[in-house]
Amino acid sequence: MAEDLAHPTAESVYSRLSKQLPGLSQATIYRTLQFLEDEKLIRRVSSPGAIGRFDANVGPHQHLLCRVCGSLEDISIAALHNAALPKVSGFTVEELDIRLVGKCDACSRSELKNQKRKEPANRK
Repeated sequence: MAEDLAHPTAESVYSRLSKQLPGLSQATIYRTLQFLEDEKLIRRVSSPGAIGRFDANVGPHQHLLCRVCGSLEDISIAALHNAALPKVSGFTVEELDIRLVGKCDACSRSELKNQKRKEPANRK
């Protein structure tokens, strides 16, 4: 987990480890990830489509989420580390999970290329 900066899903962890450990079951992966999360050794990161992704970096940081390709990347913005938890009537807020959502450089460049291809040629 600590080596995978892509915030892997349980399925991707299983896929990678089952090659080395052929008898490994998906249930073992799910139980192990749950245990590590309960022990605060990893954290679950919210992502689109409700697919659980996991992060071994439990220190203060935020995430960049590309709405096009779904990449999820750590970022550290010091001003956000100590953001005050809001008070919400009828609810106890325990933590703040900040995701900055937009487009990664690769998707932005690809979109720009596609736009240029679609522009009509200037006629004189």
